[in-house]
Amino acid sequence: MIAGQGTLGLELIEDVPDLSTVLVQLSGGGLISGVAAALKARKPDIRVIGVSMERGAAMYACQKAGKPIAVPELSTLADSLGGGIGLNNAYTFQMTRDLVDDIVLVSEAEIAAAIRHAYWQEHQIIEGSGSVGIAALLAGKVRPNGETVLLLSGGNIDMALHHRIVSGEDVDVTAGDKNA
Repeated sequence: MIAGQGTLGLELIEDVPDLSTVLVQLSGGGLISGVAAALKARKPDIRVIGVSMERGAAMYACQKAGKPIAVPELSTLADSLGGGIGLNNAYTFQMTRDLVDDIVLVSEAEIAAAIRHAYWQEHQIIEGSGSVGIAALLAGKVRPNGETVLLLSGGNIDMALHHRIVSGEDVDVTAGDKNA
């Protein structure tokens, strides 16, 4: 699976030969490991930045701990990034540690702002997980340096929730979360 994800990195470098920075959604590390391995094999100095949500960012917590650990899954607009890397999955943990230059976390408000931006400015319907790269850029947590690309993926968002977000409503997905 990681190798298959790497083909995306090869396509990026083919389409944007001067690519210097790539923002990739970060969950369990499969996507970012494959993309980073392919990019760094072709262009070792490229910056690969993982972006995840503040609430339940499993790979970020594991990297901080220096090993795979259990991380509670919390309610978030970026719900498909939730879950964990598994306590026995050292492979993506190691690849992320070795190949990813930075990990940035974005808040629920920043994710909502990114969903709104994608809709109103880019005319795209994107789920919270797919919008975290936009969130990092809009929040100034990542400064573009040279040719910068971010991955946009996933339109699996409840359309009633999407409507509330793009209409500017404050959406609190954490209200019923016991772990908050």
